[in-house]
Amino acid sequence: MKFEKMHEDMNAALKNGDKLTRLVLGDVLGNIKTAATAGKVKVDITDDFVDNVLIKYKKGIEDQIASCGELPQYAKLKEECCRKLEIINQYVPRVINDKNEIAQMITQWAEKMGVSYTDKKTIMPMCKNAHMDMKIVAQVLSELVKNG
Repeated sequence: MKFEKMHEDMNAALKNGDKLTRLVLGDVLGNIKTAATAGKVKVDITDDFVDNVLIKYKKGIEDQIASCGELPQYAKLKEECCRKLEIINQYVPRVINDKNEIAQMITQWAEKMGVSYTDKKTIMPMCKNAHMDMKIVAQVLSELVKNG
């Protein structure tokens, strides 16, 4: 299971003196535990659950990097964030962000299930579980509804 693997890697980083890896993995594992207990009912920590937390964590790091821009006073912070991103990329699943690939998958699902593109309650969860970029999914669905 991915959660246990990350925990093992964090302990190995601690033993090897790799402070940044230990810090990043410790932070992610903390986020996973917090997310699992945040609701009224404790959630099982499955690989899919871990993947969703990892995707959000990666997005946060990417946002930090983007906010640094090219300003010299943020160069050190940006460099550290880039190293964090390298670490997290070892664990995060591939996010599908190609419009054509997303459109093709949605079309196949809709045909197979016999639903309309306007049935977002059925389509959106499937897209999220397939690790698609949800902003692009919304755009693709709008285009499919217009053209369909």
